[in-house]
Amino acid sequence: MKDNTQKVAIITGTSSGIGADIARTLASDGYVLVITARRRDRGEALEAEIKASGSEVVFIQADLTKEEDIKYVHDFTLQKFGRIDLAVNNAGVHRMTSIIDTELEDYQAIMDTNVKAVWLGMKYQIQAMQNQGGGSIINIASNVAHNGAKNMAVYAASKHAVLGLTKAAALDHANENILINAVSPGPTRTEMFDGAVNGNQEMEDAIIDWVPLGRIGLSQDVANAVSYIASDKASFMTGHSMVIDGGTLAGFN
Repeated sequence: MKDNTQKVAIITGTSSGIGADIARTLASDGYVLVITARRRDRGEALEAEIKASGSEVVFIQADLTKEEDIKYVHDFTLQKFGRIDLAVNNAGVHRMTSIIDTELEDYQAIMDTNVKAVWLGMKYQIQAMQNQGGGSIINIASNVAHNGAKNMAVYAASKHAVLGLTKAAALDHANENILINAVSPGPTRTEMFDGAVNGNQEMEDAIIDWVPLGRIGLSQDVANAVSYIASDKASFMTGHSMVIDGGTLAGFN
């Protein structure tokens, strides 16, 4: 596309999978990028890869469960580039446990990363966008944000919360030209997915059978949706969650 030169995007959770492919895609679209991850080696490797492709990118190691790290990322971006046109709040963690098997530390890890970090990220992003006259925020949710799922109680709750934050904030700031949307991936081939399946081919085959399109999604499928929502083609979209799940939710609606 290369039609967004000089537009600045922050993307969180870019060490692998969905976040990394979102960064590559938005760089191809012409954005200047600030990318974050906890793992410095992965973040620096992606930074070098994107720079080699001819795009401008800065990597910041950050723990998004800490408000001081979130604030630093946004302050740095404004100081260096003067604006935040797009923010993609992608960082997230996953645990497969039932209610009774979930420990407090698991609950806190999930909620701090999946909910608190999104809330605080939007807080700083919206303030920047108010000062510049608009912008776009895209939160990465999940198809389990639209229903329930076995052994994912707290994770599902966290992603329901992401949708609640997305919709409420979209209503609060629609009159300020700030578009706030979500993307809800279904089963997607990532390190998180592979860790959950843990080499169990029977489980993976069952998931594939559950997906009407008959395959596991790719992180690029999600990145393509983000690219579209971030573009002018989606300028009348706010408060919406785009589900990218191969049709799995169709049978629930």
